[in-house]
Amino acid sequence: IEKTTKRVDMTTQLAALFRETPAEDMQNVIYLLQGRLAPAYENTETGLGEKFVIQAIGKAAGYSKEEVEKKFKKTGDLGQSAEEFLQKKNQQSLVRQTLSVKKVHDNFMKLATQTGEGTQEMKIRLLAELLNSASPLEGKFVVRFALGALRLGVGDPTLMDALAQVHLEEFKKSNKKLVEEIEEKESKKSPEELQRKIRMKLREAIEAKYNIHADLGHVATLLTQFGIKGLEKIDIEPGVPIRPTLAERLPLSKDVIEKIGKCMVEAKYDGFRVQVHKKGNKITIFSRNLESMTDMFPELVDAARKELTAKDVIVEGEALAVNEQTNEFFPFQVTIQRKRKYDVEEKAKELPLKLFLFDVMYVDGKNIMSHPFHERREKLKEIIGKESTTIEVTKGIITDKAEKIDAFFNENVTQGLEGIMCKDLNAPYIAGARKFAWIKLKRSY
Repeated sequence: IEKTTKRVDMTTQLAALFRETPAEDMQNVIYLLQGRLAPAYENTETGLGEKFVIQAIGKAAGYSKEEVEKKFKKTGDLGQSAEEFLQKKNQQSLVRQTLSVKKVHDNFMKLATQTGEGTQEMKIRLLAELLNSASPLEGKFVVRFALGALRLGVGDPTLMDALAQVHLEEFKKSNKKLVEEIEEKESKKSPEELQRKIRMKLREAIEAKYNIHADLGHVATLLTQFGIKGLEKIDIEPGVPIRPTLAERLPLSKDVIEKIGKCMVEAKYDGFRVQVHKKGNKITIFSRNLESMTDMFPELVDAARKELTAKDVIVEGEALAVNEQTNEFFPFQVTIQRKRKYDVEEKAKELPLKLFLFDVMYVDGKNIMSHPFHERREKLKEIIGKESTTIEVTKGIITDKAEKIDAFFNENVTQGLEGIMCKDLNAPYIAGARKFAWIKLKRSY
């Protein structure tokens, strides 16, 4: 995979790997290919700097730290340096085992979760243990993984393409009618092109599941275990983020009316876009990039517990800092100060956040993403408690007049907001895609 830049070749290589991967290893194989130890939303990082890795290479191969640093200056790639040192080890270890996916993942997981006294020494030891058992080539990639620099050029789309390739024949057998329709419609196309069209249908089905359950390791494991039927076992689950829907842009309000007609026009707040998951008393907050931000926003966690009336719910909104004296919104440069790991409580008192919700995808066991937007909006109003002080629905109007959109736009910009968002009243929530169901108009346009 490293030797090619062609996505087709990468996909073929990955498909060959997936065919040979047992179900119990599939999850970890996907994570390792993504350069991760767990799904992105779990924020599990190896947390190793070059200094530690240099010490681990020296320890495993029997060279001094200075010798490793010298080689690194020459190669510019610690992975390559490790490969060269492991080819000419100064010491042969007594305990050596063949590396398995599980062993590599386990060691990195221990390494990522180490805390307390002696943590640094333990991390170096765990990495050195892997390098000790690694072949020179394995050592190169173990080191690159440790530094978060795999450099394979494999993204999630390529991984999903490879999964579709692996399960294509089964998909064709279980969807004969669909295959016949494609063959009939595309009768003039080559056999290769027909195969590609059918494979794209399966790829879309895999991506649709990944969009509502953003853990590709989990999706791939169920596919390996149960084949195509495994996809049916995947649904929305509070605590696992949904990949957010994305908005298109148009320059003028009259273009919006031409495109989607009568629509909901909402204020576009300039803060953190967040997805809030409530499962009983457990609250999780994700960023637009699906990172967990739960620990950063204690007042939103508290508000979600008290002010969202549904027992289990997934909602989406914008969190921004509000000046409590004047009730005005702070600019984003002020709100961004809340993104921190330390002194969280102090900053929460200094810059409290308000949460303006604009959508709901799941309520008490029901996936309502397919419901039209105007219904989801009404449901959203229902689940915010009457005494709510931190959480409210975004302000908005419904109109099919360009001049009303312009007036609402000017009103919001005057208040220091970013602009407006126009939404198709009948559109479903389209996870992970950019469609004209949502259209944004900003000052900068």
